[in-house]
Amino acid sequence: MKARVITDSKNRGQRQLSTFRSWDFDAAVIVLFDDNFVVWKAARIPVKAVQDASRSDVHVGGSRVYATDELLARGEDWTERLRAVAHLG
Repeated sequence: MKARVITDSKNRGQRQLSTFRSWDFDAAVIVLFDDNFVVWKAARIPVKAVQDASRSDVHVGGSRVYATDELLARGEDWTERLRAVAHLG
């Protein structure tokens, strides 16, 4: 799972996820929170789609991925599922 707080949805840099250093998983769940820590967008994305969206970065020893709307659309939308769970607590 990768998660970020987004305070400016137009700022691409805020959508940069922490570095992927391995592709040893079936799917990634990416969760974007608004500045009140409410789930804004969430998706379960197959590893192949995440890999296709990644760019190698030798400096950090892994791959960079941005949680763009296009990437999130390649997965299963989990937004409402996670919002519902958040309201149970």
